[in-house]
Amino acid sequence: MYDEKDLQADIKRFAVEVADDGRSASGRLLFGADVDGTLHYDFALRLPTLADQMAAEERGLAPLAQSIYLTLASITRLGSLTEVPDYEVLRASIAAPDFDALYAASAALKKKRLSLSDAATSGAA
Repeated sequence: MYDEKDLQADIKRFAVEVADDGRSASGRLLFGADVDGTLHYDFALRLPTLADQMAAEERGLAPLAQSIYLTLASITRLGSLTEVPDYEVLRASIAAPDFDALYAASAALKKKRLSLSDAATSGAA
């Protein structure tokens, strides 16, 4: 879990931006994902879905591996690739320190979604 100060620092560090509608977040990996000999830095992601959670559980992954699976499954864009690689390729191509960028983007997106939910519940928009 992030405290607010650390989250804001990582949002800046990884150039994280959350879409106004709260459907996606984007950012930049520091080391890049090496896919087919090309380094890809820019990414976008969405929140993990129940289907992602079920797929992680069906794989029989340990809790930490499930968390990593869910984060990687939520990537919707990676660099100039026309298709996001599958979990196995992503797991092997993203440097461990770059997982912090994905985690920061996901945390920022969750925070935005909660604020949208609070506004909808209170009647403010």
